[in-house]
Amino acid sequence: MSETVRESIKYGRLPVTLVAGGSAAGYLIDAVQQHRDMRSMTPLTILYTARDTALFHWVVEVLAPLLTHIAMYSCHVVLALTDDGMDHALLEEVVAEKQQEVNALWGCNTSIGVAGSATHIDELDQSGIRLQHGRINFAEEIPEGNIVFFQGSGGLQSAVEKEARSRRCRMVTGPSFDNDNPRKNIFLAKLKLTAFKNRGSAV
Repeated sequence: MSETVRESIKYGRLPVTLVAGGSAAGYLIDAVQQHRDMRSMTPLTILYTARDTALFHWVVEVLAPLLTHIAMYSCHVVLALTDDGMDHALLEEVVAEKQQEVNALWGCNTSIGVAGSATHIDELDQSGIRLQHGRINFAEEIPEGNIVFFQGSGGLQSAVEKEARSRRCRMVTGPSFDNDNPRKNIFLAKLKLTAFKNRGSAV
């Protein structure tokens, strides 16, 4: 799937949406680095969701500096922390604090708001990264007529496929790790190692 993502970013025949859950964040990071290195003008939407707070923080910290190199008008990013067994109010606080760190990096001002069941940050200039607590509303976030790449759990895949069809998108899926914990752990270890090696160029 990575080669198809690279070609889609390079040639830009269709706008690209990348969706990932949990430990599948690695291909998002690779794709953003390719988008930056190619100086691609292909519109890019990134939708990521995680249940683990530590993994969510790590993904935000890796992606946020990379995304500052992409033209703001061609990039839309939503990173969601769905649940970690924490109190709802504490999760809101965690996400809000992380959003402020991202805002400082991007040099933008935002206001905190609530939409549906998800706490999020309203973008005053419609650019940058939006962090939220709660599930992503794929019906609202997947743009119409995109090529949608997905990697994550089978349950999440079903939700994304449903909305991608309704938005008249082409969809390309990678492997699911639902019932393969050893494979998931190996994948996560490689993901962290890859990002560590690339961290110097990323930040």
